[in-house]
This record gives sequence, structure tokens and C-alpha cells, in this order.
Amino acid sequence: MNDINQQGRGRRQLIMLTALFLGPVVLAAAFYFFGADLRPKGSVAHGELITPVVSLPVLDEDATFRGGWTLAVVAQDCDSSCAEALVKVRQVRLALGREMERIKRVLLVTGGGSADAQLLEAHPGLRVVDSTEPKLLELAQQFPGDARSSLYLIDPLGNLMMRFDRDVEPKLLKKDIKRLLKLSSIG
Repeated sequence: MNDINQQGRGRRQLIMLTALFLGPVVLAAAFYFFGADLRPKGSVAHGELITPVVSLPVLDEDATFRGGWTLAVVAQDCDSSCAEALVKVRQVRLALGREMERIKRVLLVTGGGSADAQLLEAHPGLRVVDSTEPKLLELAQQFPGDARSSLYLIDPLGNLMMRFDRDVEPKLLKKDIKRLLKLSSIG
């Protein structure tokens, strides 16, 4: 009688050990194949990831879109909406503190418009690119979405990476950029 109890107890121990080691594997496989409803639905980013990747051309010897993260504003004429976007970009950059040196700001002027001198004085360090030059005509067309109502983030390798609506809250824009700078080992 004692042998039967020990044999039953041994089987139970074997089953429990098997369940202990194989259970997590079976559970993980079940979640992987059948648990799609359990995955988070969105992303934590407040901007829209641009896919497929758009690699911007090297514009000049200064490598406007290379060597650092770039926040770009695209405008035909720098009207009040453009000026507000430039202020937002400047404020977000300043709010990054010691990381602000990793961010460049660019205003891409399209369609023969221009940025006035008073606006440029208010934004020291802002690089203005006139896309009406013959070699840059295609550049403005590479920015997806409605470029006049968007802000763009360009990575240090010159790839157009994210698009943000111009009315995005500066706090959310800063949060996304700060997360990218923290995770990035380039630029």
C-alpha cells in the first residue's frame, strides 16, 4: 500500500514539474498566436511615423538635414500659422535643456515665398532653405501629408522620420523628441 502511495506521489511530482517548465512556454505560444486582442492598440507617440522612409538629399556643404536631429517647418509664405509653428519649434528646442544642441531648426520655403527679416531676427539659429532653387524643386514634394499644416522631424542621417500636426501641444512634441533623443545613439 505504501509503494502505491509513493508511486502516485511521484507521478504527481512529475506532472507538476512538467507543468512548471512547459506551462509558460504553452501560455506564451497561446498569447502569441491567439492573443492579438491583448496587445496595446496604439503607440505612445503623438506624431505619425513616415513609412516608407524618405531620404532627403544633401543640399549643400553644410549638410542641412544631416548630423543632428532637425525640426522642419514647411511654408509657402511665412504667415501667422508659420510664425506660430516656428515659435513652437523654438520653445520645444529650448525646453529640452542640455539636449537642445542636438536639435536643428529649418524653415523650408516653397512656391516662391519668403521669410521676412523681422521673423529671422526673432529666431536666431533658424536655417532657411528656399526650395525654389532649381536643384531643390523636388525637395518640398518629398514631405508627405499636408506640409503647410505639419511639422517634420528628420533624423541625423537625413531621413524624414515623423510628421506632427502644427497644432500639437508643445508638451507632447517635447515628450516625443525627448524619448527619441534618449533612445538614439546617433546625432
